[in-house]
Amino acid sequence: LGAFSADPRWKPLLLQPPDLRGFTAVGPDSLTVSVLLVTEAGAQGSVGSELCLRLLERLRRAETPEGSP
Repeated sequence: LGAFSADPRWKPLLLQPPDLRGFTAVGPDSLTVSVLLVTEAGAQGSVGSELCLRLLERLRRAETPEGSP
């Protein structure tokens, strides 16, 4: 979340840094995360989508052993 809020492309759209509220559900193949995003009017959709994509990419990298596809 820190890296996302510092990104020059997205920082201007954030009125405050993203706030991790917690993990609301954990399953064998899923993780539900609650994050509060306060954005410029009309930007919540694009900002939220980008943050979700980045979180998913980060989780995928973390679970993939080095050298695996």
